[in-house]
Amino acid sequence: MVSERVTFRIEHGVPMPKCGSIKRKYPFPQMNVRDSFFVPCEFFEVKNLMFSLTSCMRWASVKTGFKFAQRAVEGGIRVWRIQ
Repeated sequence: MVSERVTFRIEHGVPMPKCGSIKRKYPFPQMNVRDSFFVPCEFFEVKNLMFSLTSCMRWASVKTGFKFAQRAVEGGIRVWRIQ
């Protein structure tokens, strides 16, 4: 089987989206210890949503110094500030 060669068109002047916009939609900086929020799992598999939230929690930990934990619960994921 011969693979087809893919060509890519180079475009100029396309603005780059702001980095980290998805991370700002979660309320990590405003949380106190033992606060939590629920993220419904309507469009994503729980495993994919947990992976995405893990990345966001790491980002928030670096920016705020807080520690977070997440657990799959019925209908989605719940995230807690633990420290």
